[in-house]
Amino acid sequence: MSFRRLSHGFTVRSDDPGIGAYVARVLERFAVPEGCEGWTAYEVRDLGPEEPSRFRLLIDEQWALASGHPAHILNELFSHVNINTVEATRDLVLVHSGAVVTPGGVGVLLPAPSGSGKSTLVAGLIRAGFGYLSDETAVIDPTTATLQAYPVHLSLKAGSRDRFPNAAPGSSDGLYSDDTWHVDPDAIRPGAVVARCRVGFVIPHRYEPRADTLIESLTPAQALVEMGSNLMNGRRDIARSLDTLADICLGSKSYRLTHGDLDEAIQAIVDLT
Repeated sequence: MSFRRLSHGFTVRSDDPGIGAYVARVLERFAVPEGCEGWTAYEVRDLGPEEPSRFRLLIDEQWALASGHPAHILNELFSHVNINTVEATRDLVLVHSGAVVTPGGVGVLLPAPSGSGKSTLVAGLIRAGFGYLSDETAVIDPTTATLQAYPVHLSLKAGSRDRFPNAAPGSSDGLYSDDTWHVDPDAIRPGAVVARCRVGFVIPHRYEPRADTLIESLTPAQALVEMGSNLMNGRRDIARSLDTLADICLGSKSYRLTHGDLDEAIQAIVDLT
């Protein structure tokens, strides 16, 4: 199976049909007819039930991880794909941010570091009628300062699962998504994935248990600081990346959102946008 995420081309092989089928579903939006020489080669092997750590992940034929549970191996596989995509992509600006589109077609950036609840918030916004671009990596074309679609499956951790029961994996898929649900956005709302758009709102956010919902207006300079602190690949061309983000912040309305309740956070974003 061959795939291409942004500038990262790769193949995935497995001698386990169930694992192969699961990988194909999770990565299906990025499938290409065939790979090219020099692409990264991922392989998942099953050594059989007699081996305690029966599942092995190899990257370019080098051992990377062994585990007795296939979900651990697949989480590591998808993590490596994400990291290598960022490393390989040099022509686009990548920001650690959720990215959605209002029902009116306006882009919303939700920058935040890991552990801030981006995927859960994006999933809630999809269910509320927003279009989906990405839950973790906002992809920006520096020539036009527009958001591009990067429709990876959303990664929902255990604390978010009870909010999205319709996205629960089936009995067979559950074997491969024990730690993290890899959720197709269309499972939350059919037709959720949308095309590129211009950014109209920048909303850095943070989840704090039991916190009251708080909204603060940000100046373009404050918004740029938030965006810059979440740059993923800007170190390669920091001047170009910051110029692109500055243009976006100057042309957008920006707010900081702190919340302890998902429904209140979604309503706040609906009201702001």
